[in-house]
Amino acid sequence: MIRIFLTFFFFSLTALTCHGEDLPTSAKSWYVSPKGDDLEAGSIEKPFATIQRAQESAQPGDTVYLRGGTYRMNESQISEREGIFARITSLNKSGEEGRPITYRAYREEKPVFDCSAVKPEGQRVTVFNVSGSWLRLEGIEVTGVQVTIRESTQSICFESQGSNNVFEGLSMHDGQAIGIYHVRGSNNLFLKCDAWNNWDRTSEDGMGGNVDGFGCHPKIGSTGNVFRGCRAWFNSDDGFDCLGANEAVVFEQCWAFYNGYSTKFEKLGNGLGFKVGGFGGRSLEEVPESIPRHVVRHCIAAGNKTAGFYANHHPGGLDWVHNSAYRNYTSFNLLGRLGDNVTDVDGYGHRLIDNLSYEATRDVSHLDVDQSKVEGNSFTVGLELTDKDFVSLEELQLMRPRPMDGGLPRIDFLRPSPTGKLVIGAGEDSPDRRGERCIGALPVATVETLFTIGLIGDSTVATTYGWGPAFADQVSDQVTVLNYAKNGATLAGLTRNLDALLKQKPDFVLIQFGHNDMKKYGAEDYGKHLKSYVEKVKQSGSQAIVVSSVTRRQFGEDGRIAPQIAHGDRSLPAFAKVAQAVANESKVPFIDLNTISIAHHNQIGPEASVEYNYEGTDRTHFSTAGGKAIAGLVIEELKTAAPELTEYLKNGSSSDAE
Repeated sequence: MIRIFLTFFFFSLTALTCHGEDLPTSAKSWYVSPKGDDLEAGSIEKPFATIQRAQESAQPGDTVYLRGGTYRMNESQISEREGIFARITSLNKSGEEGRPITYRAYREEKPVFDCSAVKPEGQRVTVFNVSGSWLRLEGIEVTGVQVTIRESTQSICFESQGSNNVFEGLSMHDGQAIGIYHVRGSNNLFLKCDAWNNWDRTSEDGMGGNVDGFGCHPKIGSTGNVFRGCRAWFNSDDGFDCLGANEAVVFEQCWAFYNGYSTKFEKLGNGLGFKVGGFGGRSLEEVPESIPRHVVRHCIAAGNKTAGFYANHHPGGLDWVHNSAYRNYTSFNLLGRLGDNVTDVDGYGHRLIDNLSYEATRDVSHLDVDQSKVEGNSFTVGLELTDKDFVSLEELQLMRPRPMDGGLPRIDFLRPSPTGKLVIGAGEDSPDRRGERCIGALPVATVETLFTIGLIGDSTVATTYGWGPAFADQVSDQVTVLNYAKNGATLAGLTRNLDALLKQKPDFVLIQFGHNDMKKYGAEDYGKHLKSYVEKVKQSGSQAIVVSSVTRRQFGEDGRIAPQIAHGDRSLPAFAKVAQAVANESKVPFIDLNTISIAHHNQIGPEASVEYNYEGTDRTHFSTAGGKAIAGLVIEELKTAAPELTEYLKNGSSSDAE
């Protein structure tokens, strides 16, 4: 097997660690440590002890770094008590559009908040109450959350009440609390989070009937909330629950398994993988006039106690597209309710398209086929499936650790075999299929991988709002892309990711850094760090490809992007020249993405370039369209830098984005 490791060293000089276009000195960094002191300055040498204290100092655009170790929380750290609610950390200060306040694990360290000693009598515990907006929480782990009330109640790891926030890479486990609980606020992204082994043994009958992995129950007007790439398993009630949600919620590429069970498979709460919709016993006056249409796509539900996917008496239709269910009691229970919110009926108005069910007592129940759009499902087209139609049926693959980029692990569980009955082929007439090749959540197993390309760099490459995901979409099925880029990363701080990537023995490694390096050191040190990356890649037997940083989209009065010369040698063009020199000296390919991206934006102009903004005035990171366009520029240059890849790269022209 030929393996070419594309080290995509993306020199992305971002003025802010995550967002915005301000010069590097405009944002401050604060530090919190288990060994810190809230009377100190909050520097890396003299960190604070609590996030609550760090919030007092943080301003829009700032980053609060959480050092690794165990934060053993106690009742004296409860920041807010209101009635029966005891909130340990209250994040009520907001960032600004394009300048969020970020609370992030420091480098590859793991901050763990152990709340096992927080037991306020007669109060509900919330570890993080997030009511501010324009915030980012990344890489935080919460464990041991307690319940003290015997009646019906719930404790919460992360309660979301703000807007335009990102919750990424959070872990909530081995406690009695719900993982993430969203109640109000719009445009929040819950990304790559895991909730597992959570069971309320204390309240009511000790069966844990209120402890879901993820709950989303937004008020009217709280629109645009998305769960993507999250996992929930061994939670005592449900995996994902949006009962009573007044606005539409999207679940995509999420996995729910073994919910409703303890780790010893004792039967506990409801045990639904995805409980989607419904309004319980609300009076008609309490049901919204416009019934929300929730979306569940490319999700997996396996081994849950009752149903994998459940419509929960929803008085309207829902979208179920390309999902896979395995070994649940019922795969798809689409029980509906009439507009009176009293009379149960077979579900109506659903879009049930290209879903997979296998090894269930019932594939589908309570579905009014005549009043729904039903196409291409394994259980409605009469497929007689066998184990040979799948690459693997090993459920434990769902628990695999996440890769360094925090994405879902690569699994073959429920992946359709290329010779099996689940392959439906591209070019189906139904526009709902958009050329998908198979039934279910995962793409069909492809032929043997010929090349593996590694990406390492900062947030302009990473999976959150970089061009890396779009790059992966523009290569053939015979090429595997491993994205080890990380938000806020520098060359000096991401060496562990590089080591982990090289263990995968990629053929090529594309290396792109710069935006955050510019905050830490000048061009000379940048060159030394870059050189060490290139040499390490070469020594591993992989092919390094150096890439200069994509430009920030800062236009002058003449409507053009001018070279950004600031802070002496700390500028994107200066770093690009150093990158080229390192590539030449090391005799490895060089892609001058800085120059190419400037030319691209000068061609399309400021107005069109706004469509590339990740959000608002963020002119550094990318929307879906922006990521696709920049990835297209990289793909075109890669055909020259690594000609052996050419036939496996799709058309990189970004003209469709122009």
